[in-house]
Parts: sequence; C-alpha cells; structure tokens
Amino acid sequence: MGKPVRGKYFYRIPGPPPLGLFCLKGKTMSSQGCSNRVYGKMASHTRHMDDLPTLAAYMLGLLRKSAGVHPVPVTARFTIRCVGRYLELYVLGLPSHYLFAQPGQYSSAAELLRSTLEDFMREFNWLNPDDALDTRFLFTVTLIDEKYQRLQRIEPDRVMIAEVQD
Repeated sequence: MGKPVRGKYFYRIPGPPPLGLFCLKGKTMSSQGCSNRVYGKMASHTRHMDDLPTLAAYMLGLLRKSAGVHPVPVTARFTIRCVGRYLELYVLGLPSHYLFAQPGQYSSAAELLRSTLEDFMREFNWLNPDDALDTRFLFTVTLIDEKYQRLQRIEPDRVMIAEVQD
C-alpha cells in the first residue's frame, strides 16, 4: 500500500502516463474534505480505514455474507487482491455453465453478477468528476471459472497484498 509521509498517502501508478508518484491532494483515505468528490454510501462508514488492505478485509466479510443472496450464487467465494491503489475482486467457485452462454461470452446471470459487484465496489469509493485520478481506489471485478482457479491456484476468502513493481 502507500507509504505515509506527513499525513499524505503516495502511490506508484502503473501503466501509461501519468507515471510516478501520485498524491491524493494531501488527503488520507479517511479525509472527506474535497467538496468536488462524490462519495459512495459506504465511504463515510469506512472513512476510518486508512489503508486498502483493511478496507478490502471489511469488504470481503460483507461479500461472504452475500453468497446465496440474488444474484450471487451460493457457490460464490471471493478473494480481493490489493496492488498499490487497485483492488482486484475475484469471484471464485462459479461453474463454466453458469459463467458462459457460449465460449467467450458471459451469460446474462454472470453479467448481472459482475454488474452488481461493480456497484458494490463503488459504494466504498469516491470519485471527483473534475479529476479522474482523485479516487479512493481503482478496481476490477473478475469472474473466474473453476478450471482457471485451479490453474492459477487462487484461494478463496483471502485478501492478498501484492507489491507494486517499479
């Protein structure tokens, strides 16, 4: 995760420009002093969680309780991987016949699940319409079939922390 420096959190952002250090405008994750930000309804409730692994663990606990509640299948298990300021939500335990309508195309049930989980992630986030990089975190939601889960050895019910590569 980011390294605290004088009350600020800095992150290394991978990918195309801007590269290098990024500062959340002097705000810690618990700050809500930016008037342009739009906050998800859980952002205020979790504002005291100053790092993403702590937030991810809290989110994982809520996700565990959602298994079996529509549209989340009872077999669904979750893992969240923290990479810098990115949260990667993996949904495991889904059979291929549930995931795919045909090869390479998600089923309507899988699309609904992915969309619902993206909405869930947004509830904990903030964004600034005037500054696309001013967010609490960036995220992805990936639905993984059983075969790929075994090949990649992804274990359910974990918060994984990965170091950001320079």
